[in-house]
Amino acid sequence: MSYKSVVVLGGGPIGLMCAIEAKQNFVKKVTIIEKRMGYTRTNVPQLQNPIVNHLESLGLNDQLWAGRRKGDSVPFAQIEEALWSKAESVGVKMKRGFIVENVTGKDKKKDGFYKSMVLSVKAWDPQQKDIVAASKPEKLPCDLFVIAAGGGVASDPIMKILGFAHDKLKAKNYGAFGIFTPFTSYHDPGAPNFDRNLAQQVAPITKQIVSGQIGFTTPDHNYLLVTLSQCTKSDYKLLVKNSDKLKEVLVSVGKTIGSTVLNDIKEVQKNMAVFKIAIQRAQQFFSPDYPAIIVGDAAVTPHPEAGSGIGAGFKGFEEVQKLFSALRDTHRSENPSVSFLSFAASYELVVSKKALEGTKIVLRNQKLLLETFKADVHAATVPTMPKNVRDFAVQMEAIADLLINDLERQKQQAEGFLDHLEGQNGNLNWDATVGALWRDIDKTYAQIKNLTANMSLLADRLKELESKIQFT
Repeated sequence: MSYKSVVVLGGGPIGLMCAIEAKQNFVKKVTIIEKRMGYTRTNVPQLQNPIVNHLESLGLNDQLWAGRRKGDSVPFAQIEEALWSKAESVGVKMKRGFIVENVTGKDKKKDGFYKSMVLSVKAWDPQQKDIVAASKPEKLPCDLFVIAAGGGVASDPIMKILGFAHDKLKAKNYGAFGIFTPFTSYHDPGAPNFDRNLAQQVAPITKQIVSGQIGFTTPDHNYLLVTLSQCTKSDYKLLVKNSDKLKEVLVSVGKTIGSTVLNDIKEVQKNMAVFKIAIQRAQQFFSPDYPAIIVGDAAVTPHPEAGSGIGAGFKGFEEVQKLFSALRDTHRSENPSVSFLSFAASYELVVSKKALEGTKIVLRNQKLLLETFKADVHAATVPTMPKNVRDFAVQMEAIADLLINDLERQKQQAEGFLDHLEGQNGNLNWDATVGALWRDIDKTYAQIKNLTANMSLLADRLKELESKIQFT
């Protein structure tokens, strides 16, 4: 085996796992290129059993779960620190505060594929979010380039050089997360009592504010991740600018879901945020010209409800394990295309499923938004209004009905494609199937934005929820 140098772009959990796997199995030199100067992410991923088992196999139990139950959810930063400690111990090197600016192919074969490459690496200024002006490029030899730098890598100029392109669903949802004080359950001494009757009473209002939630309880904190189902563009802008209003939403919802009163946002860095939920996927998973592959959120950014962060990326890591195993027994003078094609074919199934699962959730929430819009327009229309105003309201409701029908039709298509994949009937021709569906959804989404963007659907429901909580 003559793969001597592997470079991983991205030092998150999946990138670190790939780096450790490469160093432990067959590569002399493994380097991680990471923009961030340290690990600070306080948000918490779901840890499914395969991930927990893998972290345990790396000997990370004490660093992650000392004194607590194995598999408990822990912040991303803690997972990343533990994985980096392991990576460093096996000889992985990391260049923090750097990016890859350019790629140059080496040893071009007759079929046009380069056996290796040289990466041009430059220092990155996180404050200016730009390359350090005085930074001199450093040349880094690379026999295999693993791109695991998250969904934002889609806009990185080196993607075009490597021949990677991404499809993006323009239709989006909005999500929010909050980190709360660490009551493990409502039975804990000092914890507020959770009122199940109140929760049931206000459930219809809560469901109008959030359509889905994921919650974790740990000894350190309680973590809540929600999808804001009735959030228009106007509502989102308000929550971005007004942290007090965002806290209102999270605390009000947090008091009425689960079995723990999420009453107090914890005083930690980045303890809450609102964000856009956009779904995208790579059109291909290995470069047509260079020995480079793409995994994790760089390959597919699913809806958090359909798998978040490390959970979605771990399947890609498992496919990388298989690829590394195949490459370990392949000399670079041999054609590695069979190994790369096998990796791409199996990973295509994973990525397509994740993208479709996320698509269904986006469609569900767009439908909920339109139904709420219709209800608000209807409620605001009274007989004493001028006829032209009432006619306009009727017209708005009719447009909403047509768009709801479009969304329902699109959801049925997505379910059909997903059934095809779940049945292991082979992969889809993405562009002709899901790609065409995404383009259709984007047209519908543009009309939904025109109809609802300047309205607030969140404010009245939040007031109603808060008044019922305070009244009781």
